[in-house]
Amino acid sequence: MKNFTNNFKQFTSRLSARWLIMALMLLVGTSSAWADGFFDGLKVGYYSGTGVGDIWTGYNTSDIGTLSGQPYLKGVSVKTWGDNVTSVSIEIKNGNTTLLSATNATKKSEWNNDNQVNWNKEWELLTNIALPKTSGAHAISVIAKTNNGTTVTYTLTYSIPCDNVDDSQIRIEIASATSYTKVYAWYDSNSELLGEWSGTAMTTNGTSDINGQTVKYIIIRRNSVSLDKSVNIIFNNGGSKTGDITGLKWGNIYYFDKNGGNMESKCLEPACTTPKDSHFTYTAPSDLTYNGSAKEASVTWKSGTGSGTITKYYKSGTGSYTTTAPTNVGTYTVAVKTTAAGDYCATEDYVEVGSFTINCLKPADSNFTYTAPSNLVYNGSAKEATVTWKSGTGSGTITKYYKSGSNSYTTTAPTAIGTYIVAVK
Repeated sequence: MKNFTNNFKQFTSRLSARWLIMALMLLVGTSSAWADGFFDGLKVGYYSGTGVGDIWTGYNTSDIGTLSGQPYLKGVSVKTWGDNVTSVSIEIKNGNTTLLSATNATKKSEWNNDNQVNWNKEWELLTNIALPKTSGAHAISVIAKTNNGTTVTYTLTYSIPCDNVDDSQIRIEIASATSYTKVYAWYDSNSELLGEWSGTAMTTNGTSDINGQTVKYIIIRRNSVSLDKSVNIIFNNGGSKTGDITGLKWGNIYYFDKNGGNMESKCLEPACTTPKDSHFTYTAPSDLTYNGSAKEASVTWKSGTGSGTITKYYKSGTGSYTTTAPTNVGTYTVAVKTTAAGDYCATEDYVEVGSFTINCLKPADSNFTYTAPSNLVYNGSAKEATVTWKSGTGSGTITKYYKSGSNSYTTTAPTAIGTYIVAVK
């Protein structure tokens, strides 16, 4: 699990010590199995100082997980001091979008701190606060305000990976109220992506793919740029401009407020889902002993995935794929291609789904035709039997062996009087 300790930032306004809000503490929820790499609980905000004016600081963050697949905060607790603090409001935001707002938190407890003049209070809003589970990066702000205007904000970030992305481009969005009209973009030190300064004009009156707001936007195409090259941009209008906005990744949508700040992002998912091996159920042929018949595997879509036509392909070793099911002894790789249907694309490449081995058939006496020597009267000459494959069975070279009684087998045909057993390899 990724530790998110370094993702916390605290902002406090300059206040008199008497009315300072001391902390936000995001309470730890009941632990559950870590699933998908998100979180089911988080704790920050342990007091680190002793004097008036010290503030609570975040540390000891838990790993991030989920509860039933849903990222959430268990609850929020705010500690204040000052007997004139009579109410606390709490707001939780994802970028510019408010997820939850409580105009008056519940006062849980009140106590005198080591006989100091000022009273301490703890305020709680205890609820499971669902957080966005859309793909991409999220910045969650927890904002507490007192009745006398004191504000403390904690911000945490987390990311949800995508199943697959369209990494051929980046979409840049900015709130339509912005004065900026253009985007200048580059990678490495001076490799320009939208022409020389001041870049390319954005399209107006678009709709954000992140929050549905009206935006100006531009799409940057990757073309031949390496996927590992991050993108840097500057919003501008030919005169005023933002600072450098760096580290944008291919395959993402980025939304900015009108000033070019408070960035939100999500993965840029393709119009259809590309089939992969996890979307299929593979079953090897039931009889894998050579018998001269074709061995055909079974491949079907898993429930809830695609519905396009599946074509199976087979190959041995580094050979080429063929739709003909194999018959000969050997190990074979099975792959599929599919047609487009529903939310799933047609496959462009072979999708390998499994493999199987056809084992050789162990010869039995019934596979051979045996003929004893024609002259079985002793005459000093070797008596050699005849053994051949029956029609439709094997074709390998047959070596005959003879033995008498409990003696060992030999390839030398017998000449002496006696009874002999004939075997083959």
